[in-house]
Amino acid sequence: LVDKMDEKFEVGMVTDIPYAQLRKIAMEQAGGKTYEFNDGKQKVTVLDIEVYGHGNDVVVATTMSGALNGKVYIKGKPWYDAASTSLKIKDLDFDLDTKDKLLKTANWMAHGKFLKMMEPYFTVSVASQLEEAKKMIKENLTGNSMNKNVRLNGNLSELSPGPIYVTPGGLQAVILAKGKLDIQVSGV
Repeated sequence: LVDKMDEKFEVGMVTDIPYAQLRKIAMEQAGGKTYEFNDGKQKVTVLDIEVYGHGNDVVVATTMSGALNGKVYIKGKPWYDAASTSLKIKDLDFDLDTKDKLLKTANWMAHGKFLKMMEPYFTVSVASQLEEAKKMIKENLTGNSMNKNVRLNGNLSELSPGPIYVTPGGLQAVILAKGKLDIQVSGV
């Protein structure tokens, strides 16, 4: 007796991106860089960057020196950019306390130019993780015998990003795998 079932499947896998990795990427690109404002009248140098989560936002604490000394707190939302297969932080804005202080002491910085400069520095490619997940799923779907009576064959039709969660240790991105699974049960 052989029984055959054709079934669609959807599986979610989680990819972790620690804040330390985001910090490292940002420091490699922005650390030690000097930014000019008001036709070079004001200059600030990025000395350090810290990255952590707060609610659904990613917070970037940037320590600066120059025309503005101290920490500037920026927050944004993590999102997946399909065109570049990368996770990014979008909608960067100063937190309210920082924005109030900038409007009083460094109005020249409060208008978003610095935020636009910083946004590209918080991009993490997940292309290799997607390829690895695709390879692993395909290997497990082809001719896999669970035991002598159960055999799996399937194909992967789609690999797409799911939700991104802000956690205490970093970002967690869910990758959704969809396809068709053929389960053959024999000799039962």
